[in-house]
Amino acid sequence: LILKGIGVKLEDALEFWRREIVQKYGEDGWRKKGYAYNIKHNYGMEGKRASYTPHSCQKIINFDVLPSDDHGCPFRHRENSSLMQQFHEAGLRDSDMVNEIMQLVRERHYQEACKRYFDALHPDAPEYIQNHPNKYFEESMA
Repeated sequence: LILKGIGVKLEDALEFWRREIVQKYGEDGWRKKGYAYNIKHNYGMEGKRASYTPHSCQKIINFDVLPSDDHGCPFRHRENSSLMQQFHEAGLRDSDMVNEIMQLVRERHYQEACKRYFDALHPDAPEYIQNHPNKYFEESMA
């Protein structure tokens, strides 16, 4: 739903997710799990044809997600080692900032950890309240 919320067309979302899923689970994984149907359903093209809106951060944080799943809030649902790798790949090398973010994660202040991460990657961005993944995307692109 996040891709839909930032304006990605259905066909492009299908191609993106197909590429990602096939890379991890193979072509059989894509077909057998019904990913295409679920994506079309989210866009209002299958099932009851309701057009769903992307979830807020709080709703995503409260999802039941397995560590092996590929969705959810990274600050809530990823292992610490995976977060540290994400920080490194994003170029976040300030150890004090990394420690501060990880402390917020340990204290279960996931949205504040996300905001600090955003601030570290976008030091010149204006102040804003982080409460939606699509808002994070929009502010990142500004």
